[in-house]
Amino acid sequence: MEPLRAVASTVLDDIKRLARGLRPSVLDDLGLAPALERLIQDFCKTYGVDVSLEISGLSGSRLPEQHEVTVYRIVQESLTNIAKHAQAATANVAIQRIGDQLRIAIQDDGRGFVVATAKQMISEGHLGLTGMQERAALLGGWLTIQSQPGQGTHTVSELPLPKGTVDEQDSRPDRG
Repeated sequence: MEPLRAVASTVLDDIKRLARGLRPSVLDDLGLAPALERLIQDFCKTYGVDVSLEISGLSGSRLPEQHEVTVYRIVQESLTNIAKHAQAATANVAIQRIGDQLRIAIQDDGRGFVVATAKQMISEGHLGLTGMQERAALLGGWLTIQSQPGQGTHTVSELPLPKGTVDEQDSRPDRG
């Protein structure tokens, strides 16, 4: 009976580890903006790519949990693709709230590629690109990739924000 308990304990530990991996703890600890800052800082140190981060329209507010995870994972996968494939010197990550939409744009100055090749990779189930599109679609959004050889890559996603997602600044009474 003891060997079964040991196996069950190991399996339970693995399940807990996987569950924690679904939502990065840095999001809970710091929030989206600081989590992205840390992700990008670590990326820059590791890969030597100069990445800027611009966030607008989210001052002091928290997005719903699933939106924070989706944004974080899209940025993370885009940076992974930049490291693996782009040979970029610089990149820009921009997160912008526009009304009830959240726009995520990641652009690099890397070598680019033929978009039809990426579409084929998606249809063949390339996990990174497919995962980004599926994450956006699960929230009612979309993700597109634009690129040309020698012209870098531009990944754009828009996610609808649920009603009631209010920016802290928007909820303050007028002082005029």
